[in-house]
Amino acid sequence: MNTILVALILGLWSGVSMVLNLTGLGVRTALLSGVIAGLAVGDPGLGFEIGATCLLMSVGFYTYGGATVPDYVTGAMFGTVVAKATGSYDVGLATAATLSLLMTQF
Repeated sequence: MNTILVALILGLWSGVSMVLNLTGLGVRTALLSGVIAGLAVGDPGLGFEIGATCLLMSVGFYTYGGATVPDYVTGAMFGTVVAKATGSYDVGLATAATLSLLMTQF
């Protein structure tokens, strides 16, 4: 699929999921975003794996009490795209974890 089209689909999903999350539906999760990114790149199984791993990482990395929480939703989406582009699950997961922690600064 075209890179611009994938970026447009994932950008729209990110915006819609943020709005739906504010309404209380709770669809902005790493697992669901990974699957949506997997569907966009043509490999929903890979998106499920990256999203599930990011969701499990969120259990260990969440810090409460005023600290900033990593954005695993963005990490799952980018990690799935990178994993599909490189053909390596490990590279996608490393990208997802790094980007998730980097997003605490933005």
